[in-house]
Amino acid sequence: MKKYKKWATGGVAVSIIGILAGCGNANNTTGGTAPAPTNTSNQTVTNTATNTVTNSTANPTTNSVSNTTTDTNTTPAVDTQTPGNQTGTWKTYTNGRFGFTVEYPSTWQMGPHPNDSDGRWFTTPSGVKSFDNGYGSGVAKSDVMLLGVGTVNAVIGSGMGYDFKQMVAAFKKNLPNERKQQGFVSESYSVVPNKWIVDTLVTKVGHGGVQYSVTYTSLGTNQTITMTFPESKSDVYLPIWNYVSKKFQPGNKPG
Repeated sequence: MKKYKKWATGGVAVSIIGILAGCGNANNTTGGTAPAPTNTSNQTVTNTATNTVTNSTANPTTNSVSNTTTDTNTTPAVDTQTPGNQTGTWKTYTNGRFGFTVEYPSTWQMGPHPNDSDGRWFTTPSGVKSFDNGYGSGVAKSDVMLLGVGTVNAVIGSGMGYDFKQMVAAFKKNLPNERKQQGFVSESYSVVPNKWIVDTLVTKVGHGGVQYSVTYTSLGTNQTITMTFPESKSDVYLPIWNYVSKKFQPGNKPG
């Protein structure tokens, strides 16, 4: 199992780790010019916070979740206009354990299958000099990273006896601590009643890196899309992030 970096999910520190072993479903999708990430499903609560920070290095952690659910191969590449009017092709990955889907550039390399089937990571074909993404072993530190991953919500979810209202209250209570973390840049969230907390977070990581993430937290699961790239190349990679985060679809499986 590969190790990945620690970050905040649903207002609580969660380990993002190695990614999949196996089988699931994949669906053909078409692309399009991507606007900035938006959440449109009856959101009733929004909040934003920002802060100026220095770079930090995230520590790799592990996850003990074990699951035999596996994934199928991704779909064939689909022609589309990528952000920035660059012609490109995309593939779709669907996670068999949690049911979420991720679109990713067809030229990017897919990471190996971990045993717990919690997600997948994708990297650029070649690294970026003078950039350290802050990830642990198994990933070249110069690679731009795209990661889709799910975890069981064992901290503020139904397993702790919380209902949705209590989960939201616990999430909000933890926000001040989350926003004090090293590298914090900005955060915003919305609440889809009785379904999701949708948390968008930006942090500085590694050396010269910035990480964008969106996490969908339900009473049962946390499902996250995250991308880490050189801040100096935001004009190249931010449009890609805007596209994949907009196309990300959380699943409804219990994990």
